Amino acid sequence: MGITLKISSSSGSPGKSVKMGMDHFKFIGLFESMTNAHVKDCVILPDRLVFIINEGDMGLAIGKGGANVKKVETALQGKKVDLIEYSKDPIQYLKNILYPMKIKNAYNSEKSDGKKILTIDLDSHDKKKLLSSGKKRLNEAKEYFLRHHKVDDIEVV
Repeated sequence: MGITLKISSSSGSPGKSVKMGMDHFKFIGLFESMTNAHVKDCVILPDRLVFIINEGDMGLAIGKGGANVKKVETALQGKKVDLIEYSKDPIQYLKNILYPMKIKNAYNSEKSDGKKILTIDLDSHDKKKLLSSGKKRLNEAKEYFLRHHKVDDIEVV
């Protein structure tokens, strides 16, 4: 059984519909109770859990020397945990998603067909990392981003 949530974007307009099952809520509850950080969203992947942490709570989420992340991973029987700090600012949020990659430039544009595009410029090394492995990292970044901010696509130049 799942629950479909309509997540609002930073502008207050409806974002993407996100289906969250009981496992999502279980993992969020576990993480919040062990770290005292507030979780905005959770993405369950086969090899890891990705928690989108409320803005300003990343220190609590990580803990001193990564202690909280290690504690949660142990409670999850070794399942890897990734953290991303949410930001109301779409460009900052994308920077947080792509960290440690460095975005040299980012801007919003609108195509002639009305589609809203966020274009990012990375150095060649980071661009190769982002676009390698069948664009897996780019597609994951888009998924996390589009759950909370309303654009039609993200382009890499």
